[in-house]
Amino acid sequence: MMKMERSHLNHTTAGRSYYRQPVLNFFGNSRFKNLPDQESLEFSACSRMLISLLKFIFVVVILSHTAQAQSHVDSLKNELKNNSGTQKVDVLNQISKRYEYNNPDSSFYYASQAETLAADLNYKTGQALAELNKGNYYVRTGDYQRAISEYDKAIAMYEEADDKDGLQKTYNNKGNTFSMMGDFDKALSNFLESLRISEEEGFQQGIAYASLNIGMIYARMLGGNESQGLPYFLKALEICREIDDQRCIAYAINNIAIVYSDIEEYDKALEFHKQSLELKKANEDKTGQASSLGNISDIYTLKGEYETSLTYSHQALEIYRETNDLNGIIYGLLDVAKAYFLLEEFKEAAPYFEEALKLSENNNSLQLKSGTYMYHYQYYLAQKDFEKALHFYEQYITIKDSIYTETSSEQIAEMRTVYETEKKEAEITRLTNEKTIQNLKLKKSENTKWSFVVASILTLLLAVFVYSAYRQKRKANALLEERNKFEIENKKRAISLFGQQVSKEVALELLSDSFQSGSKKLFACIMFLDIRDFSPYAEDKEPSEIIQYQNDVFGFMIDSVSKYHGIINQFLGDGFMATFGAPASSGNDCQNAVNAAIEIVALLNEKCESGEIPKTRVGIGLHAGYIVTGNVGTTERKQYSITGSTVILASRIEQLNKKFNSEILVSNEVLEKIDHNDLNTESLGAISLKGRAEPMEIVRLV
Repeated sequence: MMKMERSHLNHTTAGRSYYRQPVLNFFGNSRFKNLPDQESLEFSACSRMLISLLKFIFVVVILSHTAQAQSHVDSLKNELKNNSGTQKVDVLNQISKRYEYNNPDSSFYYASQAETLAADLNYKTGQALAELNKGNYYVRTGDYQRAISEYDKAIAMYEEADDKDGLQKTYNNKGNTFSMMGDFDKALSNFLESLRISEEEGFQQGIAYASLNIGMIYARMLGGNESQGLPYFLKALEICREIDDQRCIAYAINNIAIVYSDIEEYDKALEFHKQSLELKKANEDKTGQASSLGNISDIYTLKGEYETSLTYSHQALEIYRETNDLNGIIYGLLDVAKAYFLLEEFKEAAPYFEEALKLSENNNSLQLKSGTYMYHYQYYLAQKDFEKALHFYEQYITIKDSIYTETSSEQIAEMRTVYETEKKEAEITRLTNEKTIQNLKLKKSENTKWSFVVASILTLLLAVFVYSAYRQKRKANALLEERNKFEIENKKRAISLFGQQVSKEVALELLSDSFQSGSKKLFACIMFLDIRDFSPYAEDKEPSEIIQYQNDVFGFMIDSVSKYHGIINQFLGDGFMATFGAPASSGNDCQNAVNAAIEIVALLNEKCESGEIPKTRVGIGLHAGYIVTGNVGTTERKQYSITGSTVILASRIEQLNKKFNSEILVSNEVLEKIDHNDLNTESLGAISLKGRAEPMEIVRLV
């Protein structure tokens, strides 16, 4: 289980997403080499006093801004009575835009009125903006195809009117919609087009928003690491401050907070998320507020404060329901369910999981569906309902494979290279160092007086930081030395214990530094084994009898798997999954898997005939192909993960044993890699399997 990372998604800012990793255990194992360590990011007592003073000024400004914003819509409605023609279209579009974040239905109503009137007047720019606002409404209600259609209409009209500003905004919105649909190459293509137009025309706001979105795409697709997007977030924040766009600042701060979260600086992440939340309140951005509340909930989850996390997630869900934001409602439901789950209040979690699943099934966002399926997989796994857990895991894998294909990643990398090559000056391609991170403090005032005061205080703080860093470094070195000794002893003990289940060579490979967090694409043979009629057998047995039976049956099977250089990847209650060739290959992995399967069946028959175990039958399925492996976790806890279509197809082949009353079935991919002249084989022909477009030839080992 791994952490979930998020950032807010709306039509003009970086996207909130579920990275495709398991989600109910939260830890951050990624590090940025160019970013400062924890000691250098800690604020001293003096700096905290400065921040408190600036926050006070910040709150005063926000309260003033909020009072002005509340009366803006009423003022616009009064203007409707005094305007006609194209001016009335413009006012209708302004009202639609004002309602977008807190009342989407009203926003759609005024956008539709603007569209009708603009069409009658042949006012292309006004009609295009109305189409853009309608597209934004469809995004919020989860109807992405209709949103794309509205954006395409707007683009055509803006091109006809030669409205470059409208074009860059629409391309940006269209890119975000593709992002939510999981089509990242199309998303990036639209974001880059928005950025190109904005840079050519000098639209600073457009450059800022496009940079936020491009940064999030790189963070999602290029390794799933926010540091890939950091230079874009920093560039956007700088521009937003220059043009005094408070909403843009709010989302740039939000995304930078994600970086702090990713390097496990949770207090700093909370500080930035709460700053972003206050800005969104000032802008009456209810959807943005809900997303920030969700982000804050996540941070408290990472800190282990589940009750506080639950409070914030409930607040977020309430706002999402109030604004009828379908995507947000699903996120909110999952967050509440997650909090209850971590509090081990499973009955309370269940209805939220169920509602999220029902809504996501009718939503065409692959990101949302993927996250929902992974949550349900973890939930049912914890409930020991392995059949449902496997069902949701298979659905998750199917969607994940459709989103994160090698082709898509290559296309994104290629677009990035082409774009940056064409630019004369690469302004946003460099990760900043420690000095940049420390300069992320929010600037509350730019006048000369405050600049002088802040500069003076920071000069004093620099001396404090240098001395504090020196002392902390000495202390950290001492702690690190002691921790290293502890980890070495633990690693020796882990190798000893783990070596009881697999070969010592495999244990060493899994615990090696090269397997800390990376992933590999390997060729391997996957075995699924299932005990037939286990449920009827266990119905009238005591728990102790069931455990003894499983130990008796699985004991010699584990020995056979280990003997032929395989590892048991996971037990499935009445069966298990084993891997031959990962994490390390011993040679002909397919031959080893077949030998292990034959030996297991032979030993099983011997033990049944001798009366050592009750009469038992098994079904074994073998399939070979490329898999994705990774040793997932932190230094305290790791899980060796194996995914890919090869795993799913091996499971499907094992299930065919029931249909053909067989014990061992293998795919033709396995048979082609072994010496089967001495084996009795029977071809069952080409069989269609769920998850594969073309039928597979399946062979029975007699």
